[in-house]
Amino acid sequence: MLLRKSGLQLLQDYLQNKNLSGTENNFSQHWPVFAQRLIAKLTPKLMPSGELEELKALFQKEKGVNVCHHLLLHLSKIFPTPVVVKGRKPNHWTPTKSEIQLGFLGHYHSEEEFKTFLHDKAVKLASFKTPVRFQPFAAIVGPNVRNVQKCYVVLQANDIYQVDTPFAAIDFTFKASQVLDAAYPAESKLVWLVVQQAIYKVFSDNDKKIISPQLVPILKHFNKK
Repeated sequence: MLLRKSGLQLLQDYLQNKNLSGTENNFSQHWPVFAQRLIAKLTPKLMPSGELEELKALFQKEKGVNVCHHLLLHLSKIFPTPVVVKGRKPNHWTPTKSEIQLGFLGHYHSEEEFKTFLHDKAVKLASFKTPVRFQPFAAIVGPNVRNVQKCYVVLQANDIYQVDTPFAAIDFTFKASQVLDAAYPAESKLVWLVVQQAIYKVFSDNDKKIISPQLVPILKHFNKK
């Protein structure tokens, strides 16, 4: 596993010539509204009511981006499950909700669990007749979400950047995807598109390739004025 600690500065240098510089302010500005709308979508049908009440209480106490991971680790719950690889098994992949979440922001209890996931994901993506490309995602490591010890941006299984906070991991991953013209992970592209539009307020012609009829009401919910 190749770990690069200076990657954030490299990315900032790239952004000087891009239209994405300063979008971290968009995240901070739009996060409170996004969080409120996400909580409205997280019903007891999607998660235990006690856990949901804890999230609501946490958000009422702290609306800043420093706790954004507590909510964003549940974002995949509100999305439909796409078919990533269509065919007969084993050449078929309909990701689970967990796989969708891990392609956006994943929580791992230890470095060993994280490394195992990276290996297994690379093997799985390469196993299909037409291999699925490995695309950037964010990761946090720690015994629980209140005790995050390390935060990573994963560009490839052997190309990893360490950053300081969960927010920085998401911010860096999004910007790296834009700067490098990388696609979103196939299993999580719907999640990333909502974050792109609703938090960063970035829209592009390529969005039409991702938007499905099932995604339209979710986008409307988060993008409404």
